[in-house]
Amino acid sequence: MRKAASAPLIHPATRRSILRVALATVATVVAVLISFCLSAPASQPKSLLVENGTAECEITETILERVLEGYAAAESYTIEFAQESYWALADTVSLSSARLVLVKPALLSVSYDDGGRIVSNGESLRIYVPATGQFFVSRIGSAGVVLDPAAILSNYKPDPHIPMITSSEAQNVVTIALRPKERFAEPTRIDVTIDTEAWIVIGLTAHSTAGDRSSYILKSTTFEAPVAQGEFVLVRPEGAQLLTGSPYDIDQLR
Repeated sequence: MRKAASAPLIHPATRRSILRVALATVATVVAVLISFCLSAPASQPKSLLVENGTAECEITETILERVLEGYAAAESYTIEFAQESYWALADTVSLSSARLVLVKPALLSVSYDDGGRIVSNGESLRIYVPATGQFFVSRIGSAGVVLDPAAILSNYKPDPHIPMITSSEAQNVVTIALRPKERFAEPTRIDVTIDTEAWIVIGLTAHSTAGDRSSYILKSTTFEAPVAQGEFVLVRPEGAQLLTGSPYDIDQLR
């Protein structure tokens, strides 16, 4: 079993409404690096700036590959994280903590401290939000829930302008800026912090076009941890309002 020690840290749109959570999570889940800001003295030749930027991107890509290899080699992992989400439209901040359990190829479970849940078996997605008393079910699979660091990393690339942000060799930590591989994808930028000793994501901040921002602190990551029976089962609580992605999704409750 590989286990990462506790350290600071998977989407702009939180649990403010069941539909917003389900569909907004499609837009987020992560990595880190040595910081050599791209800003150079005015006397430095422009060509050298380009070369430095290219070198930083190459280093960042190498780090991303190393991190992805670690997650790819694991059949399952459990992540304890804290989340701070800023909703620009209402100018509000929400705080929460949760535990994510992922078992390949497609089982996903997220349990929040207030009793909220997100569960996917790869074919359907179920979400329960206690604050609103709503229960959402859809044919959407876990691929639409970007709380998984590996899923995030695989869809992003180093920001060509500022690939490296900060680093601390003493603490074995680096932070890098990433942009989506697909044009117009959300979030438009994520800043990822990586433990370069354990090669895991320990921090992530996602920024959206609308100004929303979600920050995650991955307090611990455990690979190949035992999974409790029933972890990926979520039954609609009595009295919870049922919402579906479409009229045809109702059969997913059976």
